[in-house]
Amino acid sequence: ASFGLYVLASTGGRERTGILYVFDHGSVAAGPGRGPTIAVERALSTINTHDDAERYAEFASVAFQGTERRLDLRIVVDTSVIEVFVNGGRQSITTRVYPELAASDRVAIVSLDHGDNTGVRLLSMDVWSLFDAIID
Repeated sequence: ASFGLYVLASTGGRERTGILYVFDHGSVAAGPGRGPTIAVERALSTINTHDDAERYAEFASVAFQGTERRLDLRIVVDTSVIEVFVNGGRQSITTRVYPELAASDRVAIVSLDHGDNTGVRLLSMDVWSLFDAIID
């Protein structure tokens, strides 16, 4: 089963950064032989066509302990920084993106299995909004 979140997404999804869990060992997103993988996919993170450096993905293999297959993600999104901590920080990804659209502030949960998420359950989700830092 593969699923994910789009963060820093604009209305209509013209800009979005995918944080994707890919279980399929042979998928293009996971890469051959990678196994379960978290990917931060940045191909649509900006409408700026001159920002080619931001078009590649970051990957982290997912290691589970024992037979437990529970995935815990802690995702921190700032204006241009995305940090993903997997299973209590066993793996992590930190990356930068530069969305151009001011309204790129939405989050969406997505299925990458075309409706066949038989083994995926969202147990909980918390979203916090932070206040701007005030520097005197």
